[in-house]
Amino acid sequence: MDVQHSPPKGWKAFQANFDVVFAQSDRLCTVCLSQQQIQALLSQTEYLYWPSRWVKAEGDVDVDIVTQFTEDLERQLLMACCDDQLPIQWRYTTDGVLQQSTNGGGTWIDAPLYDPRVYSTQFPPVPGAPSSDKKCIAATGASLLIKEQVGDQLTDDMSRYTLGQLITDWVKTVIDTSNPFQALVTVVTNQVFALVIALLRPALTDTVYHLLTCAFDCNMSSDISFNLAQWQQVRTDITSTIGGIAGVFLEHLVFLLGTQGITNLCRSGAATTGDCSDCGCAPDCEIGDWQAALWYSGTYYPPGSSSVRGIEIARDSTSITIQSQDRGDGQQVMSLTTASGTTFCGFSAEFVGASPAHTLHFFNLSPNHAEYNTQTEDETAPFSHPFSMCYLQMDPGSWVVKFTITP
Repeated sequence: MDVQHSPPKGWKAFQANFDVVFAQSDRLCTVCLSQQQIQALLSQTEYLYWPSRWVKAEGDVDVDIVTQFTEDLERQLLMACCDDQLPIQWRYTTDGVLQQSTNGGGTWIDAPLYDPRVYSTQFPPVPGAPSSDKKCIAATGASLLIKEQVGDQLTDDMSRYTLGQLITDWVKTVIDTSNPFQALVTVVTNQVFALVIALLRPALTDTVYHLLTCAFDCNMSSDISFNLAQWQQVRTDITSTIGGIAGVFLEHLVFLLGTQGITNLCRSGAATTGDCSDCGCAPDCEIGDWQAALWYSGTYYPPGSSSVRGIEIARDSTSITIQSQDRGDGQQVMSLTTASGTTFCGFSAEFVGASPAHTLHFFNLSPNHAEYNTQTEDETAPFSHPFSMCYLQMDPGSWVVKFTITP
């Protein structure tokens, strides 16, 4: 049965205003909606035209508000394709920066926040306290996924299309994608295809993947994440330490993933062990790796455990402030270390408020875990020292020390 819908009450008024709306426009517009589509939309909002919905404080119908609302609605429906309503256009620069234009390509502005390499959903943090082992395992897992899901899937006879599909499908496992981003994938696919797959496959050796692991490990934050500078440094390290056809290929993949992609890749949990002992990374001196914790007889005691003395009370991007606690014999103590106990950084420290007359400094510069039971007392050293763990003992009282960590 053919059902006929009656025009909404506002439809005649809409038709009457049709010419008025266009007369108020100094542009020649194309109406994107059919009369039936406009009628359907207006019928859904017809109750908004009811005079009883627009009354003044005195209780009178506010005709001006009704007119203003209806004309604005009609204008928006009729002018969907005018110059000021053009669809957003997208492009990538030669440096891979996403740009947008809202005026038909007349002007372009950088729009990195719309790039899926930035806005994609971030995988959850890896459980456990920060440590060098945790970072190495995450980096190892990332390299393993690239090897298994991309490198090992390459075949000498694959076409440009199948290569593009492989890369597209893989990228989608760690970041969201969009139509603008597909253009970037296409460019990278063509560049990789030009390397000649038959030459690329034998170049992807175990040594190459280990160097890739080191590039991830040495530039990763302690929470298994990457910022823009770290992502760029990973790409630089790949180019400089791997180089050749394999380096170009892997750098292209990391370029496609961006900061969010390699963060998710490393947080994917694809490995349970890793060995980064020969990577030669610079010390990780980010404040996030340091805690009011303790090493004792080979055991790591995290913040808040019964063997730890000292409570973190403040933290910012470069410093951590710790409140001393009674050791049980009247002496105030506090400790600061990393979960690994093997990272050496410099630090400066200052008492917040009053300072005790007599302070003992305990440092351990051993390449092994810094442990409280093997500390060497050092009362003469300045309050600045490279360290992997610092244990302080002070006179009775209540003391607060602010530690600033430096590379």
